[in-house]
Amino acid sequence: MGIEVWVRGEVDQPAATDLLVRAAAWFGNRVGDELLHATVGADRQQRPRLLVSLYPGAEDVEITLDETRLEVSGKTSTIGPGYHAYVCELLEELGAELSIGWLPPAQDEDDYFRTRDAGALELEFLNWLNGLARFAVDKFETGGAQGITVSMPLSVRFVEDSFMITPMGPRSVDWAREVARDPRRGIDVFPWWDPGKDGSYALGRAMVLMWQDVPWRAPTDDDEMALLRRVDTLLTQADTLTATSPLPWAEWGEILTYLGESRQEVETRAASSLPPQIGYRRGEAWNELSGQWWVRTPGAFVGRFEDEGSWSAFDGVLTLWFSSFAIKKRRRQPGAGGRHPAGVGAHRRPAGKFAGAGRHALSGQPVGGRRRRERRISLSHHRSGRTRPPRPLTVAFSDQTRPTSAKPWTSPARCATARRSGHLVVTATLSRRSSTDLLGLGD
Repeated sequence: MGIEVWVRGEVDQPAATDLLVRAAAWFGNRVGDELLHATVGADRQQRPRLLVSLYPGAEDVEITLDETRLEVSGKTSTIGPGYHAYVCELLEELGAELSIGWLPPAQDEDDYFRTRDAGALELEFLNWLNGLARFAVDKFETGGAQGITVSMPLSVRFVEDSFMITPMGPRSVDWAREVARDPRRGIDVFPWWDPGKDGSYALGRAMVLMWQDVPWRAPTDDDEMALLRRVDTLLTQADTLTATSPLPWAEWGEILTYLGESRQEVETRAASSLPPQIGYRRGEAWNELSGQWWVRTPGAFVGRFEDEGSWSAFDGVLTLWFSSFAIKKRRRQPGAGGRHPAGVGAHRRPAGKFAGAGRHALSGQPVGGRRRRERRISLSHHRSGRTRPPRPLTVAFSDQTRPTSAKPWTSPARCATARRSGHLVVTATLSRRSSTDLLGLGD
């Protein structure tokens, strides 16, 4: 369990979705460019709902409307007490703007929304951090636990050979032991500790983006360019406002190189710093796909879902794409009374020649899930010579990085390959009810 803001409010008369639309517009005007999104939709009970994203890596603040009642919830232990105080401040201003009467908090652990007691709020976060450190140390001492993730996104799992993975970088078991003894030694794990937006706030926000989002290569589209410029702006603010922690000069210099810019002070300080180390995407990452599938790629591959549900990723040279679909009935030949789902007919018996692995490879294996019928396919992109999963699927590359061949799984998944438009496509069938156009790769 984490720390969260959880408050309820009332309006004078039954409110339509228009109230949430007005609230979304208010957040846009009040928060400005730092607002990541404010999206109006519905929850599982079909109640109007507004999801507001205020900070990189933080869970959305959720505002749900039920006639004259509003319910607001948002986890804040991922970012820190400064963020918690900021959310409460915004909600108070929103209530004044839209005539929302806030009720006494029923589950705001520190009651900060009502009392504004900053000392009690910090103590609550310190107690939470202390409990987390004790839990992690116990897991290590009883079972040698590694790779414990704390306040990290669920849809991407970074491959990091560290004891603990946090939004502000990896932490060692020695760090956890120190925090278990004195939690104040660990407040550096929170990107936003002190209230207000000072230099430390700007640096914390930049650090979260550099650790989790920056792919550490030249940008390939406007979104990636905007991300790099946002980090540059935050680091500039941190330098101007004199952040209490040292600035990551080497990483800042690398970002300016990707932007095609040069600044003497940054270059000078970067030259006397250690080589760049910040960034989980310098390594590899597991990406959640549809149909309970995951793909492991170098962090430089930035993935996104398309409107039709397919997933694709690009690293500046190669494109990786994925789509999955379910088949409710046994396949039939076209014209025999059945109809394939979109694209299935093309995958029925794909032709392709199997051959050995090349200089780079994509590989994978089926992994049993927590439920009896759950199946997952893990794909990992790695260089030849590294330890591979047993019975892998391997896609090989020529020196021109064009995919050339593949080997099938010798597992419950049946695989076949086909060349389409110069690219290699791998199809995996788990059962009569589930088939996946597993991946495609091409330059």
